[in-house]
Amino acid sequence: MKDTNKSKFTKTLIALSVTMATVTGSSITQAQDGMLEEVIVTATKREAGLQDIAVTVNAFTEETILNAGINSTEDIAILTPSLNVTSNTSPFSARVSIRGVGTSQTDPALEPSVGIFVDGIYFSRSGLGMSELTDIQRVEVLQGPQGTLYGKNTNAGAISITTKKPNLEQTEGYIEAQAGNYDLQKLTATVTGPISDTVAYRIAGNATQRDGYFENSGSADDASDTDDWNLSAKVLFEPSESSSFLFAASRVERDTTCCGADATQTPEVIAELENQGFTPIANDSEDYKIATNQTNRFDMESNNLSLTADFELGAGTITSLTAWNDYEYFRSLDVDRSELDILTIKDDYNAGDSFSQEIRFASNGEDNLAYQVGLFYHESTTEQGGGEKYAGTNTGVFIGGDFLTIASQKSLPLPLPVTLLAQPGDHLVVDHVWDSETIAAFGQATWSVSDSLRFTGGLRWTQEDKGADLFAQTNSTAASVALAGRSLLDSVFAPVDQKFDRTSEGVDWLANISYDLNDDVMLFAAVSTGTK
Repeated sequence: MKDTNKSKFTKTLIALSVTMATVTGSSITQAQDGMLEEVIVTATKREAGLQDIAVTVNAFTEETILNAGINSTEDIAILTPSLNVTSNTSPFSARVSIRGVGTSQTDPALEPSVGIFVDGIYFSRSGLGMSELTDIQRVEVLQGPQGTLYGKNTNAGAISITTKKPNLEQTEGYIEAQAGNYDLQKLTATVTGPISDTVAYRIAGNATQRDGYFENSGSADDASDTDDWNLSAKVLFEPSESSSFLFAASRVERDTTCCGADATQTPEVIAELENQGFTPIANDSEDYKIATNQTNRFDMESNNLSLTADFELGAGTITSLTAWNDYEYFRSLDVDRSELDILTIKDDYNAGDSFSQEIRFASNGEDNLAYQVGLFYHESTTEQGGGEKYAGTNTGVFIGGDFLTIASQKSLPLPLPVTLLAQPGDHLVVDHVWDSETIAAFGQATWSVSDSLRFTGGLRWTQEDKGADLFAQTNSTAASVALAGRSLLDSVFAPVDQKFDRTSEGVDWLANISYDLNDDVMLFAAVSTGTK
């Protein structure tokens, strides 16, 4: 199948941008003396210059993102050699890897190896971070285990996305419209400004529509079209110079014929297509021409709420991050990628929600010692197949009417003829629920031995409780069910009706040493661990 990340639709033909007011530019700007200004990052959960932290991190400012045409998390990999992002059947099956280490979340029970964080908030599913990037201030890609400060599921690294805050000083904003090939229409808008001396707002949104760029000569729709939108709203309240509260809410909706693929068909499929009167298309996996009878479908809705509170004390700053998220999506897929009715996934329902709370104290770094300590709590629920809302309606994998014709032409190592093991209409019904609860305590400190030499150490203790309530049932009218109590689907999907639970705990740690050779060069050596 073709790698859809290299598709042709990226060739935008027309772009129009209208600026309503002056917008702050990139943090990488040319200073008056001709030197580049310092890049400020939050990779260590406190603001610091990129040159001053002993972390392998790629940081991209707003200007870099705009100039490079970065539209999504997948596009960030273009600028980051060690980062790779691929998705096949849906954004929620995306595999995000750093230095070759990653996990494809094709099974909802699998958790990522690269954590995605937006404004410090952890997204428990990589697919939640695959939407359009809007109103971005900075993106940081942290390489290597980040278990001490970022917690579980960052054993390969982390992607930290920082969005823009409301402006307390002046009203500003912009509107940008784009048009391109495949009838691309994209509108992005942001407006921000003060409501009073202590309150400001920011509203940002994006809507994208584009026709599918896989031309389908079959009965289904063209593949890989886009009809997405997202909207975020923020309110900043700064009652004093030492305290601030930022409330943020966002919604994302995606409606796509996701993840088309140009398949090369076997001789058996081509022969049956001709037998049924279909005209097989050129068996070319590079021509963006397909012929399927089932529309690929990916429909998602997601909501996010968060409250960030900062309190500056004499010795440092207390930060509280409270966040809630829920999502649901449907997925349908023509598995055989042809006009034959062989195998399909129909209305695969998935959903989830999460709540997290982090509170930490970061010192002001006096007396050559900078440290931070914190507590973290996270709970999440993941569902597949219906749960309380759609119980019993999910059909999952579905055997079609042409399955027996194609399968009978293959020499398969089966105990019985395939006609006795499977029948059209056989399908899988699942109703899975996974629960997870995590608590953690962490701390990290940097001791500046001199102006040039620094030592850093960190620890994080984590305890996690996991539970799974799993139900999977194969429905079949095959003769083998009466003869042996099993069908062909049972050899692929094991029936289950059981509950599982476990508790685990562990400690992650970090140690590094850094030395400034001069103002422009720093050497550091680091060792760290992560937990998945």
